[in-house]
Amino acid sequence: MTRSQCVLFIIALFSLPVQAGSVEFAGWIPWDFLTTEIKKKEFFVQEIQASVRLNLGEIKPELKSVDMDLSGAIENLEFSDRSLHLDATGAVNLHLGEMLVDQLLIRDFGGNTIQVRIRAMCGPVTISIPSLRIDALFSLKSENKYLPTLQDLNYQIPIDGWSVTPIRCSGLSGIGEEIETTLSLALKNPALFSSLIKDWVSPLLDEWIRQQWLSVNSSEGQWSDIRIDSPNQKGFIVRGTIPLTSPDEISLPDNIEELMNSQSPRLYLSQIGYQTLIQDRMRVLFPRLYDLRENDSFRKLLGSRVMQYLVWPDLRKFNSATPFVLKNEPQSLLLSLKEEESGWKASLSGRGSLLTVIGGSPIDYIVYSMSVAVPVKMELTSGDLSFSTGKAAASFVWSFGYFYQLIYKPGNRIPQTLLADALSKICSDKKEKVSLPQFRAGDRDYMLSNLRSEGQFITMDLI
Repeated sequence: MTRSQCVLFIIALFSLPVQAGSVEFAGWIPWDFLTTEIKKKEFFVQEIQASVRLNLGEIKPELKSVDMDLSGAIENLEFSDRSLHLDATGAVNLHLGEMLVDQLLIRDFGGNTIQVRIRAMCGPVTISIPSLRIDALFSLKSENKYLPTLQDLNYQIPIDGWSVTPIRCSGLSGIGEEIETTLSLALKNPALFSSLIKDWVSPLLDEWIRQQWLSVNSSEGQWSDIRIDSPNQKGFIVRGTIPLTSPDEISLPDNIEELMNSQSPRLYLSQIGYQTLIQDRMRVLFPRLYDLRENDSFRKLLGSRVMQYLVWPDLRKFNSATPFVLKNEPQSLLLSLKEEESGWKASLSGRGSLLTVIGGSPIDYIVYSMSVAVPVKMELTSGDLSFSTGKAAASFVWSFGYFYQLIYKPGNRIPQTLLADALSKICSDKKEKVSLPQFRAGDRDYMLSNLRSEGQFITMDLI
């Protein structure tokens, strides 16, 4: 195995994915908030039917290209733990593209019964309802994930609240005027379309309410594990998890429900969950493997035998193409966060080794334990938690690797400051972000803001 192949093997080995864990979050959504947001929006729904058959006694016209639109505004929403009651006002327009009459009518002429074949096309016709009151009841059931599901809908049309444009028919003869009069009178009767309008409006309103309902998204896409606790009289709790690269599983405390009483929507993380989340993302910033030849000071040292003689004599055993890789042991890394007056500070400790290649095989050249301290700045930006590290300071205790020391008996002198500086630089001036849940109601996105600590929780407001 060549030196380059050894390095690639080391990188591949320590780049294998670990079992992913998660941090649980909870969002508190009060009914008052959702009521206000839904009431802000005017609604417009539309239904198109290719064909509808009407029964007007002996005349049974077929309506072609029926277009109904309903626009309006919600006046009142009342939530309970299991239902939603809605009052709305609206306007309805029914556009009948054409009415086809093609049938036999039986008539009595002077004591004789005859059959008259009627073929005619009438229309177009527009029916307008400028004022309509809607009363709807929705259920919130666990088997439907507490999404509102329409249970009943009723509407009221005020007196003289129904108008029909004049009807004109072609192809009629003899009893044409009678047919036009029959159709005109029938279409002026709201009861004729009562069940049709209800059947059309119900699924449209049901779908519209669902579109205004709360959804949870992240910048990477839809969160797949969202669940809702059983609603109460004040609102409901949305739960989900934020994925980790580590195997940690952090749940919310059992008493989270006791805190869900604010008038505004909020996101909750436990203090330990928040720190675990930041620690997880910061571990991504601190690489497990680092090619020491990327460090300017070490690269210059590899290219100068004189400098090696003066500061690192044992390095003269190797040529300038020899790989040297700092490898941190993942299982030994401990990362802690501490909030100070000047901001946050992270402390990283762990063990590692400096790997090299001798005779085509990797070997621990140096083993060490390290400690790194670095300032961290955190802020909410566009709903995501962004953080960056400042200048790190590292210290370490080292020795030559056991087998290397046993075989090659090296001199006990290396430039500690060079390795400490390399460890510091790979932890300094890094940037990362945590994608947090983003909430949407209707067509509006709500960002998280006002990050703060409240007892055993970290909270953020939805604005």
